[in-house]
Amino acid sequence: MTETEVLDYLRAQFERIHNRLDRLPEIIMRLGQLETSLARFGGDISVQMSELSIRMDRLHDRLDKIERRLELA
Repeated sequence: MTETEVLDYLRAQFERIHNRLDRLPEIIMRLGQLETSLARFGGDISVQMSELSIRMDRLHDRLDKIERRLELA
């Protein structure tokens, strides 16, 4: 394998990994919504905790995007 072929292979692999990681915030959001729905059956403070968890996940995602744009991460 030439150096160019190796670099092309690695680029393809990194792109595949990056595409999977791009879906991660969506999965986290869906899990948070599921957590909130389940907490409603309990009817106690766990609903508020799950909603706060969802908000924290969204803030984390926004911060990650900002860091990537500024090339800090």
